[in-house]
Amino acid sequence: MKIGTPSEIYKKVTHDIESIIYVFKSKKYNDVKYEEIEQAITRLEEMKSKLSLELEMLNDNAEWDVFNIAFYGETNAGKSTLIETLRIILNEPTKVCQREAFDFKKNEAIDVEKKITKHCKLVEEINDRYSLEIKILNEKSDLIKTDICEIEKDIQCFEEEIINLKKHINEKKKSSVINFFLYIVGILKEQQILSNLENSIQNSSFTLNQLILECDKLEIQINSKSEEMNLELEKMEGMYLKLKENQHRLNQELMHLSDGLIIGDGQSDFTRDVKAYKFSRHNQDFVLLDLPGIEGKEELVTKEIDSAVKKAHVVFYITNKAAPPQNGGDAHDGTLQKIKKHLGQHTEVFSIYNKRVKNPKQLIPGLINEDERKSLAELETTMKENLGDHYSGNKLLTAYPAFLSIGKTSYDTFLKAQEKFLKNYDDYEKLLSETYVDRFSNWLISDIVTDCKNKIIKSNYRKVSVRLNDTEMSIRKICDELITVKKLLEKTRRGTVSQLDESTNTLITNLHNAVTQGINCFKKSIREKIYLEIEKDINGRTFKEKYKEILEKALTELEVNQTKSIESALDSYKKDIERIIEKHNRYESELLDAFSKQMFLNLDNIEELNLKRVLNWKKAVGELVLVIGGLIVGLFTTIGWVAIAFSILGAIVSVSKNLINIFDKNKRMAYQKSIANKSIDKTSTAIFDSIIESINESNNQLIVYTEKFKQDIRKPTRNLDSMICILNEASEKVGILKSTIIREGVNYNENN
Repeated sequence: MKIGTPSEIYKKVTHDIESIIYVFKSKKYNDVKYEEIEQAITRLEEMKSKLSLELEMLNDNAEWDVFNIAFYGETNAGKSTLIETLRIILNEPTKVCQREAFDFKKNEAIDVEKKITKHCKLVEEINDRYSLEIKILNEKSDLIKTDICEIEKDIQCFEEEIINLKKHINEKKKSSVINFFLYIVGILKEQQILSNLENSIQNSSFTLNQLILECDKLEIQINSKSEEMNLELEKMEGMYLKLKENQHRLNQELMHLSDGLIIGDGQSDFTRDVKAYKFSRHNQDFVLLDLPGIEGKEELVTKEIDSAVKKAHVVFYITNKAAPPQNGGDAHDGTLQKIKKHLGQHTEVFSIYNKRVKNPKQLIPGLINEDERKSLAELETTMKENLGDHYSGNKLLTAYPAFLSIGKTSYDTFLKAQEKFLKNYDDYEKLLSETYVDRFSNWLISDIVTDCKNKIIKSNYRKVSVRLNDTEMSIRKICDELITVKKLLEKTRRGTVSQLDESTNTLITNLHNAVTQGINCFKKSIREKIYLEIEKDINGRTFKEKYKEILEKALTELEVNQTKSIESALDSYKKDIERIIEKHNRYESELLDAFSKQMFLNLDNIEELNLKRVLNWKKAVGELVLVIGGLIVGLFTTIGWVAIAFSILGAIVSVSKNLINIFDKNKRMAYQKSIANKSIDKTSTAIFDSIIESINESNNQLIVYTEKFKQDIRKPTRNLDSMICILNEASEKVGILKSTIIREGVNYNENN
């Protein structure tokens, strides 16, 4: 098979499969019905259509230029965590740009944080300055207010004294003429005091007004300062809000630029789409594919997983369980079935044990304990058994602490975890070394991402060969099942033939037993009846007459009884044969129906496999029984038996006629019984031999008929053999094509 370019392999394989089927269509088949051949070819065409569809899907998803590595595994196994860490270690271009942008935004955020701190300090200074000035003014105002209160109290006291003093003056002027005169003149002592008090009130009121005026001025100053402070603080608040908005924006940008965005949060199906990350090392381009978990909601991710697996050239099966993948139940596939289904076509498959470590104390020397080591050995065995030589081994690491050691993030969860881990280690490099991820990264570059072009071709050819192998196995399975059908049919038919022989032998035995039993009854009946007559002391002539009379009746009864017995035996034989054939037909029908559904072939339409179409069993068996019964019964009659019996009796009587007429009663009776016994025995023997001879003659016809049945049952399965031959030859041709594909995939690089 010559292929121009590797990518032409899909068209070439499809063309070769079509050529294989064309050969079968064009070939002439002798002594075989074409309908059966057409069934086999139609089944091959159905398989070809399925293969063509799969090849088309491979072609649609094939990658011939860039080496693809798929990270495949269970949900929450840490695939994305490992890939994110590798993106950082291997300087994946988009990750480098992202981290540079993170650093730039981080510096901006630090500057903004400094400005906010400085701004808050300035606000505090402004607040303190104004507060101090207002405090001083308030203290002055409070002192004045205290004085005002004192003056108001003094005025109130003066007013009370004046009231009392006026009352006293009024009383005193009435007390005497002198006092009245003095009052009129205005020279009463009390009047002088009253004047002084009024002057004091006037002076105090003036002072009070001055103080109130001064206090009002201070209040104006205080309000003015407060307004100035509020205006300045409002201005500062606006600046602060802008700074906080800028800080929030930067924090949001930092969140989007943080490492670990692709890492799941523990929820099922966090990753639903396949994400590709492109790298370049040593002039080798390669892509890491982050696949959805295989244990999530299959309807959401199956198509994505299938497409990515078809594109990948190497697959890493990621698991966080130190145990072999498990089988599922009847209702759904388990992890192991999914691995076999998705990864069976790949050239290189590795298992990666990503140990779940959330606490620094879990990082032990060597990373795993002895129990985990034994469990991983079992995982190795299981993967090898199910993937064969294409399983390439296991790697050990723990991705989460590795990510924490080098990740740049603004997420609180990661920051707290980083602090917890780095507190137990001197620096991040030591922590990274403990995780084995740096070793894995070096191995990935040095051992996996090498000779990529050849690996791509080998991997893509391998996928085609797997599809051809599946087709070959499907054809081989049908072929093997047809062979199984043939063997089961042959076994069933041998059993049916054996049962027919056994039933025929049973018929002969039953006929012989019926004759023997009938003759014995015949002998007993005659003997009992003639003995009763002999006991009556009859003479020779009477004896002879009575014996003939009894014999004729017994022979008539014998004929009736023998006919019934033989018919009964034949009826049982007929029912037994019908039962055997019906059971045979039912079993073969069920067998063919079951295999037809299993193989999608209509085996029931193959004439040679359906005995119900070969002959009408019930009619044939009925005819056989009628013929055999007629042959047996037709060869014996009462007239013939009477003639035999009388000739035997005459011979015996003629030999013993002198003895019959013996005068001694007892001797005569004894001789008569003796003669009767001899006649009965010889007659019975002659009749028995006659019937057995009839049975033996009919047995030859029985053998002829049953042999015809057996020949029909043993009828060769030429059509079935032809279908087996066609499918077997097709399987071999597909196998040769598969081997050619594998060989060319291995040797392509050498030849080009």
